Amino acid sequence: MKKLYTTKKYKSRHNRLCRLLQRRSRPKRRKYIVIVNVDRQKDKMGLVIDAPENCSFVESTNDCACFFNKLRLSESLWIVNRRKFLYVSLSNVKNIDFHAIVTFLSIIDEMKSRGINTRGELPKDLNCRRFLVVFRLLSKMYDENGKKFQNTSKSELMYFEKGEGKLTVSQMEMISNCVEHTCKYLTGGLSSNTSLKSMLKEICGNSIEWSNSHNKKWQLGIMYGNNEVVFTAVDLGKGILDTIYRKHSQLIKEFFFNDDRLTILKNAFNKKYGSNTQEENRGKGLPGIKNCCDDGYIQELLVITNNVRLDFVNPNKSLIFATEKNLFKGTMYRWVLRKECFFNSIDN
Repeated sequence: MKKLYTTKKYKSRHNRLCRLLQRRSRPKRRKYIVIVNVDRQKDKMGLVIDAPENCSFVESTNDCACFFNKLRLSESLWIVNRRKFLYVSLSNVKNIDFHAIVTFLSIIDEMKSRGINTRGELPKDLNCRRFLVVFRLLSKMYDENGKKFQNTSKSELMYFEKGEGKLTVSQMEMISNCVEHTCKYLTGGLSSNTSLKSMLKEICGNSIEWSNSHNKKWQLGIMYGNNEVVFTAVDLGKGILDTIYRKHSQLIKEFFFNDDRLTILKNAFNKKYGSNTQEENRGKGLPGIKNCCDDGYIQELLVITNNVRLDFVNPNKSLIFATEKNLFKGTMYRWVLRKECFFNSIDN
């Protein structure tokens, strides 16, 4: 018997089926950036975001922060048929580091969560382009012919969901496997220890618990080098300075002594502040990270957040790199593990 689609019962069912068929017939969207030749017409209209020539987040912090800030502005989007695109050009880049790559991928993931597709150009410099291929910037991207770039084994990326209150079992397993793999890479088979795992869980948990931000993911990048492993953790939330809690008396003291944002960030790592949530277990992660660096569990600890760069190895390089409010909104941790770090954790 033929169904009458004019009746109320079958009309809604028919409309749902039509919408489903329309969705299936649409071309699939790429999950990550597509490498194409950027349209120069968009460049003339100011809609192509050019990366700085020195795109090293450690060496050229201010220029990279300006670049990352432009990527996250709504004015930088190109809208076609109610679909939003972000056009990025890396053609002029001659130097880039792993920390900028991880931050860039985090921003792309943030754009993806907002339904924004990203397209861009590769650097013209062959050495820089080779570095991007080796260290996974292109691992989840597609070329202009629709082919996916190959993965490499010199680095890896891990994603963690924020706002879950604590690390899940799967996340703890990821951290444990990461420590064991790192230990095997540096020592050739020395069994990992619980103190080093606890330190990494402290660093990861410090970002996991904070949920009041638009971006619900944060990223941990691991780069395997010569006799060292470089870690980069990026959280594109509010940043440390916007999540610490200060008493009224502390605010008055900072006003009279003209404490700048760099001093406030140093005090946060020295356990002088709490968290905005004022929970009992909050505000203890930052001092724990600093203690890991002081005890030799990790080396070359560097933190960039809310326009402040805090270098624990070279305090003279710590500075406020921008006067604009929240030019870089978020937090980037950088630390290095070497063979002696494992023996320091065993001795302690």
